[in-house]
Amino acid sequence: MIDDSIPILPIQYYSSKKRNMIETDENKVLYDLISTTKGLREIILNLLKFSPKKRKAIGDMIATLVEKDEH
Repeated sequence: MIDDSIPILPIQYYSSKKRNMIETDENKVLYDLISTTKGLREIILNLLKFSPKKRKAIGDMIATLVEKDEH
């Protein structure tokens, strides 16, 4: 039997150019947030001074703090 009540949507394939545009738009939004949020730019610049291992540890700590605040 065919169930016509369930819509079938086409699969959308993006070209690499379109995919890059989406990523660029997301990066622009992130950049705008960093640029306009008071103090966040300085925090990011200071984080870049840490080694990748320390940055990951700090990121994990921040994620844990956010989880605790959400509960």
